[in-house]
Amino acid sequence: MGLFAPIVTADVSAEIVYPDPHLVVLLFLFGFCLLYVLVIVADALSRSREGVADATEWSSDRG
Repeated sequence: MGLFAPIVTADVSAEIVYPDPHLVVLLFLFGFCLLYVLVIVADALSRSREGVADATEWSSDRG
């Protein structure tokens, strides 16, 4: 073992590496935003298949 020899532990896999908490929060927010967009797109597709183009037609039907 020389002075500049690398320090290697016997069990490297035992180290616990924690992710950055800010990155975890950003990933959750990004995931929820994608889910919200998917719900909006699914709603728009279902309304277009029913013959209702957008919500303004509903308000004009009421009088």
